[in-house]
Amino acid sequence: MLNGKIHAKRASRTKLTAQQWEAEERKRIEAGPLETLTISFGSLAERYFDNCRARMQQNTRRSKSHYYAKFIDYLNGNPPAQDISKTTFLNYLEHIQSTEGNKTANRHLKDLKALYDRGLLHDLVTGSWKRIFSR
Repeated sequence: MLNGKIHAKRASRTKLTAQQWEAEERKRIEAGPLETLTISFGSLAERYFDNCRARMQQNTRRSKSHYYAKFIDYLNGNPPAQDISKTTFLNYLEHIQSTEGNKTANRHLKDLKALYDRGLLHDLVTGSWKRIFSR
């Protein structure tokens, strides 16, 4: 507890280890939040490709690259990945569905989910993206 607010709980076997942990947590909380990283959508996609180059076939990489490039074209630029709203994604998928069909829209959705899941795994985007792609 710090300033009347509970920040975390942890069980310890001894009182000494509990006090050491509390002191470390107090220092961490008082230091403030870590600086947040802002990454553009295109940079997020590039980092994803760098990470997946060895385990994907060329055609898979090519199709993912095409889907991400189409999304950037739809956005008319390369905004920060964190600033893209759920409405923007849904409008994009509706646009793809109306112009290219359901199957293609589902492929775009699948690859956008994969990109953001990888971004979450490597702390490049925040956990709020899980709710964007949920039903």
